Amino acid sequence: MKKLFIFFYPITFLFLSCSSFISGNLGNNLYLMDGDRESDRIIVFCSNKDVLGCYSGACIIPPNKYLLNGDKQRIDRYYLEYVKTVQSNKNYVIAKTYNNNDKKYNYWLIDKKFDETNIQAEIIISSYLTGPLDSVQFYRLIQEKNIDLKFKDK
Repeated sequence: MKKLFIFFYPITFLFLSCSSFISGNLGNNLYLMDGDRESDRIIVFCSNKDVLGCYSGACIIPPNKYLLNGDKQRIDRYYLEYVKTVQSNKNYVIAKTYNNNDKKYNYWLIDKKFDETNIQAEIIISSYLTGPLDSVQFYRLIQEKNIDLKFKDK
């Protein structure tokens, strides 16, 4: 029994230590990628994946923005905006992001009616992404489009 524990302990540790990079599949090659911190959470159009999920791709939500210091230099360790929560179904992805600079939430909608095998991320952003929206605009839009998705309370 002791030998069994010694064998499985390193494997378990390796799996758990890599889990911070595991991504959630949202459909149509869109993935929620988690990093080491909550502020690392982004939605990407995946370009490389393995058995654990997506590990690289083009950022879709939020736009690729960083905080700037007083000299207008980028602060790499701090994202301006990150995904707080996300839900998806066959046709749509809804996301709620938090903007660290403005101290407010933004809302986003991705229409997944695109061919994932023959599209570029820039086209998804320009043609299939709506946002940022405030909460009133967002809930009005999903009601108009009759989208049956809701954010789960944490």
